[in-house]
Amino acid sequence: KGGAAGDLLVELAYRPHRLFRRIHEHDLWFYLPIAPWEAVLGAVLEIPTLEKPFRVHVPAGSTSGQTFRLKGRGLPRPDGARGDLLACLRIVTPDVPTEIERQLYLQLSRSSRFNPRRGFG
Repeated sequence: KGGAAGDLLVELAYRPHRLFRRIHEHDLWFYLPIAPWEAVLGAVLEIPTLEKPFRVHVPAGSTSGQTFRLKGRGLPRPDGARGDLLACLRIVTPDVPTEIERQLYLQLSRSSRFNPRRGFG
């Protein structure tokens, strides 16, 4: 409108995503659900990213809360680089196990010497 040239300020807002949560400016975080046997035995899993699925190796003996950093798989930065994607393992179990699953878990509970609460007073 005939005024002096100036700066244009733009503010962006991100809508919530069903899988990913923004944790830092350009870094994303999400829960990666895994089955108990995948945690115990290890697995190669295809996980979602913003662009295309990515294969990650979950080592044998992994635990819930263990986090993997996928460099450059987060949000774009102004300099052209990308933030990181952090995948946090969450061991999940069936809501309603089949009778076979229940029997196998029962067999495991009876034969295993593993005690996750060892060391509690």
